[in-house]
Amino acid sequence: MRPLADRSTERDLDCVGMDARIDSLLPLWQATAAPLPENAAIHGEHRALFDASPIDTIVIGAGVTGLSTALHLAEHGAQVIVLEKDQPGAGTSGRPNGQVIAGLHESPEALLAAYGADRGERMIQFSGKAPDLLFDLIARHGIACDAERAGWIQATRSRRQMKALAKLTRSWADRGAPVRLLDRDEVTRLLGTQAYAGGWLDQRNGTIQPLAYVRGLAAAATRAGAKIHCGIEVERLERAGQNWRIETTQGNLHASTVVLATNVFTSELHGVARRLLGRSYLAGSSVQVATAPLNDEQRAQFRKRYLQERRRLEEQIVHDEQEKRPRPVKRRATSCGAGSRSTGTASCVPRR
Repeated sequence: MRPLADRSTERDLDCVGMDARIDSLLPLWQATAAPLPENAAIHGEHRALFDASPIDTIVIGAGVTGLSTALHLAEHGAQVIVLEKDQPGAGTSGRPNGQVIAGLHESPEALLAAYGADRGERMIQFSGKAPDLLFDLIARHGIACDAERAGWIQATRSRRQMKALAKLTRSWADRGAPVRLLDRDEVTRLLGTQAYAGGWLDQRNGTIQPLAYVRGLAAAATRAGAKIHCGIEVERLERAGQNWRIETTQGNLHASTVVLATNVFTSELHGVARRLLGRSYLAGSSVQVATAPLNDEQRAQFRKRYLQERRRLEEQIVHDEQEKRPRPVKRRATSCGAGSRSTGTASCVPRR
């Protein structure tokens, strides 16, 4: 297949030339992802957009959720337009660490207890098959995103925690998942460190270059017939008869269905009724650092510095915890006079 950078026939993706708008806090993905497809009609597409009659579906947000929605709808013949105020992957979808992991944060048993047998099991099956969907999309659409499906290990330093990991492993294995428990020797062999007491291996999982994946989804969606317009911000969303009226910075649109695929940025949709947004999202931050491959000497230096910093932080934590504890009041000896009989008070002076 040709790399995305060489494709100049994708004319429905109106986002070229906006790479600089991704902030510089995540340079690795931006530096290594193939650019968006070329588009020879960047300016003219917006004018044609607002001349269109009511559209089947408008998707707001060109991240993984929005682009996957657009792709699947377009593959089924729907007329789909994606509106993005920046460019595909400029938000959360283009910034994560690229791990593809099956399941949810809670264990299958916890989901069954919280949601019941029917809904809980459907959630388990849905989340457990998520990596299959992602890697199938990559294969079907030839998305160049450094995809690897070599599995994922959750390791633990605690021998007591191994019981919980064994239970989790059995739970997924009973549902046919390719998982297995790892003892200390095997996890040491696989990870190259003796720091862990064991762990479990889930072979459904893998890694991708997330920004390249998002851009590949964008290219696939346009090939399927969806249109993506960048630099358009939604200002208001309201009902207009049987359709939705979408007011944007570039003009107004009408659609039968609107999909809000803005994730954590949903709260930034000004003019959109709160009742349409559902529950609020909380923003979270994480820090990632990437380096060139380290040689043996550099790894030794890094490990030494790491251990020093870890020891310093542990000592700081202990110190801070001690500072938080209430201190006993130190009583000082005093020399007191007889005081006043009428008030019952005494005149006291600290003894020097």
